Amino acid sequence: MAKAAKQIDVDVTPKLINCIVKEVLDSFEQIDSARGKFMTAARRQRELIAAVYERAASRGIPQKVMKLQIKIEQLQSKLTGLITDLEIENRKLLHKVVKARGDKAQLALFTDLPPMPKAAKPAKDKPVQTDIEDVADVTDRGALLGTAH
Repeated sequence: MAKAAKQIDVDVTPKLINCIVKEVLDSFEQIDSARGKFMTAARRQRELIAAVYERAASRGIPQKVMKLQIKIEQLQSKLTGLITDLEIENRKLLHKVVKARGDKAQLALFTDLPPMPKAAKPAKDKPVQTDIEDVADVTDRGALLGTAH
């Protein structure tokens, strides 16, 4: 049978509880205030965007067309970011897959990518330590491994 949890005698006073409640409620008020400021700023930005779309419409470019163009730009940016975040080998493999599919639109995504970082290569003048003899000069390997008799 499981042991009962040890009871801690907590001194619950009105002062302590009121202090805790006040801190939490103050934090919620701060969150609400920050949310309100953000929402006001976001509304202003949406109004500016709407004005830009209206100017485009006044020049004969429908808002629907401009909104779709903006969405395409955002999605292309997201795709480029996803590809850029891939490890080098996976990015190369993805490029091969896209080439095999022959999709020119997808291939175009690879033309605007930042260059891949070069893989780190070990220095030629420093040997890479891969064997136990490189780490320590040991004549009795069994003694080092703890298998000596």
